[in-house]
Amino acid sequence: MKNIIILFFILMLINCSPDKPAPAPKIIDGPEYFPMADGDKWFYSTQNVPLIIRQVSGDTTVAGVSCKRVFENMHTIEAWTVDSTGFRLHLLAEKLWLDPPLEIPFKLVQGESFSYQSKAFFYKNDSLVYYELGGKLQFSGYVTKEVKAGKFSNVLKFHYSPDGGDPYDEYYAKGVGLLDNGEYLLDSAYIGGKWYK
Repeated sequence: MKNIIILFFILMLINCSPDKPAPAPKIIDGPEYFPMADGDKWFYSTQNVPLIIRQVSGDTTVAGVSCKRVFENMHTIEAWTVDSTGFRLHLLAEKLWLDPPLEIPFKLVQGESFSYQSKAFFYKNDSLVYYELGGKLQFSGYVTKEVKAGKFSNVLKFHYSPDGGDPYDEYYAKGVGLLDNGEYLLDSAYIGGKWYK
């Protein structure tokens, strides 16, 4: 009987002990949040421009790397790559190529920061010049986000703290891509043969 009572109290202590905290969420299926098939198209609005059309259109090479070309209103504005380890931005604002490319690494867990540092090269008066980009990127976790294109769950939220600049957030939906970066807001999208509007 004594052993039964001791066993009962042990079981009570186990059941009453505090639960282990759940592990922090981490990025899963990262590449699926950055679609970039030829023909994928996004329609954004900003405070200053009522309609911005972005479209993936073929390949381009930036600093020897084969990338997906992104048109914005008929001009090559960016170039992207993605693999199982992260998303990378190789070309910015039509003429700035980045070395190393700016990256969103898929190894991040919620609350973890990643320090980024890059040089943005461009030609000015036939001379090659550059300026430095840097700061911190934090994975804020999975959220629900609503824009004109719809309401999306399990959205990746990232918080940026650029050196010498104002902090901002970016939101990416699985299968859709960028919803909001504080400047561009997604009105609709045509991704993988499916409309979001």
